[in-house]
Amino acid sequence: MSERAEDDSGHELDLPLSANIHDVRVSHFLLHLKCDLESRRLTGDITLFYHHENSKLDCETVSQTDTKPNPVETTCKSHSKVHQANTDPSTSTVHDPALNDLCEHERRESEDFSKTGNMNIYNDDSVIVPATSSIQSGNALARCSDQEVLQSFSIPDKTETQNSLHIPNPCQDAVRMILDAYDLDVSCAEELILSPDLERKLSFAKRGDVESASGVYMQCYMHCQTNPLQVSVCKHSIRLGGGGGKGEDVQSPTGSGESRLHQVHGEVFEGDDDKSESQTIAGDADMKSGSLDSGGEGVAPGGVSCRKTCSEYRDKQDAARHTCVQGEGEIHTDTQRSREGVTRAVRIQYSTVGGPSLKWTLDQDGKECVFTVGHWLNNRSWFPSQDAPVAMATWQAWVTVQERLTVLMTGDKSCTPSVSQGWKTYYYYSTMPMPTSTLAIAVGTWTQVDVVLEPDTPKSNQLPCSSHGSACIVNYAPGPAVPCRVFVSECLAPLVQRELAVYLPQCLGEVYSILGPHPFQRLDILIVPCCFDSLGMASPSLLALSQSALVGDNSMCVRVAHEICHSWFGLLIGPQDWTEEWLTEGFCTYLEDIVHARVCQWDEGEMGDRLELRALLKQKTLLAEVENTEQDLQMLRPNKGEQLLPASEGVQYVKNGMNPEKAFTQVHYLKGFFLLRHLQNKVGLTEFLLFLRHYVDRFHAQLVTSQDFLQFFLEEFPHLRTEGLSELQLTAEWLDCPHLPQGVSLFKASSENHLYSAVTTQVALVQSHCLKIGRRHRNNKKQKVANMELTLQELDPDQLVLFLEDLLQLRLIQGSVLDLVHKTYQLPSANPDVRHRWCELVIKHRHKSGYGDVKTFLLNDQAMGVYLYGEMMLSTCKKLKELACHCFNLVGQDMPEGANKTVHAMLYGT
Repeated sequence: MSERAEDDSGHELDLPLSANIHDVRVSHFLLHLKCDLESRRLTGDITLFYHHENSKLDCETVSQTDTKPNPVETTCKSHSKVHQANTDPSTSTVHDPALNDLCEHERRESEDFSKTGNMNIYNDDSVIVPATSSIQSGNALARCSDQEVLQSFSIPDKTETQNSLHIPNPCQDAVRMILDAYDLDVSCAEELILSPDLERKLSFAKRGDVESASGVYMQCYMHCQTNPLQVSVCKHSIRLGGGGGKGEDVQSPTGSGESRLHQVHGEVFEGDDDKSESQTIAGDADMKSGSLDSGGEGVAPGGVSCRKTCSEYRDKQDAARHTCVQGEGEIHTDTQRSREGVTRAVRIQYSTVGGPSLKWTLDQDGKECVFTVGHWLNNRSWFPSQDAPVAMATWQAWVTVQERLTVLMTGDKSCTPSVSQGWKTYYYYSTMPMPTSTLAIAVGTWTQVDVVLEPDTPKSNQLPCSSHGSACIVNYAPGPAVPCRVFVSECLAPLVQRELAVYLPQCLGEVYSILGPHPFQRLDILIVPCCFDSLGMASPSLLALSQSALVGDNSMCVRVAHEICHSWFGLLIGPQDWTEEWLTEGFCTYLEDIVHARVCQWDEGEMGDRLELRALLKQKTLLAEVENTEQDLQMLRPNKGEQLLPASEGVQYVKNGMNPEKAFTQVHYLKGFFLLRHLQNKVGLTEFLLFLRHYVDRFHAQLVTSQDFLQFFLEEFPHLRTEGLSELQLTAEWLDCPHLPQGVSLFKASSENHLYSAVTTQVALVQSHCLKIGRRHRNNKKQKVANMELTLQELDPDQLVLFLEDLLQLRLIQGSVLDLVHKTYQLPSANPDVRHRWCELVIKHRHKSGYGDVKTFLLNDQAMGVYLYGEMMLSTCKKLKELACHCFNLVGQDMPEGANKTVHAMLYGT
């Protein structure tokens, strides 16, 4: 990165995790953003709903009385039924439908909101004008006002208890929140003062059900009173402090189109100014339209004591607000009362100013676009968040763009945008809590290609969850066919129609047959511009795919299978420790070949030969990487069970999380692949695939470790323990060792593999031919050996990759032979895997007639070209070095930050 915080010394290659997730935890957030492709900025705000994790409040002791408590009742005007509950302390729990469920009319209006998708339209950079909705008109979820809710409880008289329980309103406590962020321009921040009615709805809405609670969140966003917060912007974080007082009265302006603003005052956190280039934001807090009357007996924003006694909070779900323990003869409150479950909210207004999370560029048609690139900083430079795998949240997002543009985003369902005055607003949401690093966005002028599943495609019906039951939070595809669309620049649409529209339905069917129902309700695939520095990136419901995967012969579609498998491994099941990437990449690399083979409908014999051939290719790549990679990057479990590096100044670090070399290594892909193949060989392919299905059923919607996986494997196959296999052995040999197990190093294809035999035979012919030419030159015989003497046999793409890989091991190959190879296999139209090996041959042997192929590859297949720059600079050929610098000058500015820095260091040493 361009700048480093002073307290990051010693952690230059480690990713800082600054968010104070052990103190507060965000459960839901709202994004309201306007995207301007011309200025290349996102502008808007994020509202974060959170609760305290470990914070406690003192409570007083409340004695029991002999007086029989009054029943709890609700008198919602829309419902005449009075709910009663016995609040006798001897009763362990009380179910109060009025508290645990939203009233019917509330739920109905919430569903109406989620269906109509009422959202905010940005008419300019500073003003948010709410679209016409039930929320704006005051008919939103909370028709039961605060006053009505509070009046519904019968509060015991003071004579009925010896002491009243005095609990401060949570809003009185100052906000102290640290968020992970990078290169964001923050204008102001404010705390939202939630009324008791909104707190009640947020507390008792179904957990994770954004569809039913969406109106509540929007009501909080639009109508709450606010307190200005102090803001400190550091290198890798945003720190919020202050607030906690009575909210300022908020009245939305009418007619002027301008927002009335609060001034933000305050100082930075103690010590921040010494550790980073912090600044205090003295800005404006946006005045959101409308306000809720906070009235009601005993409670008001800003802090009036709660008058309920402990005996009234016997319901476990209500105990989040008043947690007590029963003693003999009296009820004692905890000396430190937990505030888990008490929802609070803050809002930050900001804009992006660059940063590596988003790539602003031109698409293949030369039109402006932007998309997330999966940078090592994740999404920190386009919205602030708690960026740790364990900090999962649900979310809603409104993104406004010019009418000609399309917004693609992760989320549960596709949306129909609302249109107003030349602008479109897209509404996406997620009801499944996910790490914020999995959220992705893309904006551009895309052409849509619909993919239709065949009638005989295996179904993706939701199955009952055997691990979590009705509490399962996964939103499986509701029907037999997952809605699937491909978005692409217009010039590539015909190629997508010919290749992916045919391959995708079959690929999805094969994945379903192995892993079960699709864990998300839709699937969008975006073909990203050539500057994308990866072959693919998976996010929930949205896959980014490099244009290098589109060849026309399905030979690169194995990458499509890989990215689809990430919906299960990486998204449905994620690593608890980000350094254990093999738990996602290794699994998808293992399955990609099996899925691809089934799509191609190879018979059992051919499938075995092809899987072995591809394993051999992976072994050759892995051996080369291990030879040239530092030991820390060779281990599948570099932390050896410790999740993070020790905290420094309150910050923890992900080991090598910002190491540019790690982004271009494949050890966690390939070594992970061979570990799974090793386990497969212990039990057989059929049994191992069935085990993976059981693994998904057992651990879906969870974060796992390597030990979780190995223990579960041995639980499923206990007989292997008697044969000497153990977690300790596998951990020592595969996970914590920087080298390769002997079985990987010595792996060879079977002599009975006819695909492999054809390649080795042809390599021997080329080697023999080159030796003949060499002997004639040594004998001073000047006649040339005609190319007709060497006949090359037809090879399929996988064989051709292995053929060129083996040719790289030959010390000398004459230019005439290379020309024959180029012509015979029509290499300019071959897939990128083949052309990459060809470029390596050209560079190694300084084959001048192939320099044009190298340039074309570096310009059009940037996702795979970084390695070639290094090979060109290691060459002693001046023309190759000049070509490398020329290509970098053409595309370097458009490269993602990590790739740019890596290549720049190769070329210029810095």
